[in-house]
Amino acid sequence: TRHFPAYPSMGRLQAIARRKNETIPIPTMRTNMLRETQIVGGRQPVGEVRDLTVAGRPARHYLPTVPACANPGPLLVYFHGGGFIEGDLDTHDAPCRVLAEQSGVPVLALTYRRGPEHPFPAAHDDADEGYRWAVDHAAELGADRQQIAVGGDSAGGNLAASVALAAARDGVPLAWQLLIYPTTDLERDTQSLALFGEGFYLTTQFMDRADECYTPRAEDRRDPRISLVRADVPADLAPAYVVTAGFDPLRDEGEAYARKLAD
Repeated sequence: TRHFPAYPSMGRLQAIARRKNETIPIPTMRTNMLRETQIVGGRQPVGEVRDLTVAGRPARHYLPTVPACANPGPLLVYFHGGGFIEGDLDTHDAPCRVLAEQSGVPVLALTYRRGPEHPFPAAHDDADEGYRWAVDHAAELGADRQQIAVGGDSAGGNLAASVALAAARDGVPLAWQLLIYPTTDLERDTQSLALFGEGFYLTTQFMDRADECYTPRAEDRRDPRISLVRADVPADLAPAYVVTAGFDPLRDEGEAYARKLAD
């Protein structure tokens, strides 16, 4: 029997939202995000967790209690969100546990350099290098290199999609994409941004600050590696499951990218 994760009460979520302050120093913002995600995520069960080093960076391998397939089998390579300026293995520990345990598919969570210390394309380069490491070391991970998927949320969804585009162009195996409310257009001018850019967890002020930190050069915000709606879609691109949230300023750009892939 599998048990679905417990979620926090609306009161706890509202308490987190009230603590949100977009003007605090970036290190404080990162510390706050860890506290917030621990409140929301709790301690989720999973079969086993292994700390690894992937392409010279910290990584975490989550193994489900009941694997869906015998080894070698599928693997999800996952990139955390956080606007390219916050987030790490610990902030996204709970969702990676849930993904692995509920699907029966192991998850390999990767890290990447963040802004403002490391501006674009540092995170994108790290994500691409980390994914290709996973493909090259699939046997060590108990994975079939033809069944490796890539996924992520928000900024991590952007990185996952960018990795998938590059893999298709270069002939690197990639089976599937899980894009959870991905960032796809840094020059966004959407109805969802106008409707939900204030009063919810993700705000226009935070996104503007994140853009200034990771892409301080305005011209980089039009680069198709990060503004995915500008990218050419290779014929062999892996299928994508694109998740959007109704009351999210990123909703419309996620749907625009999904339509681009469908077209």
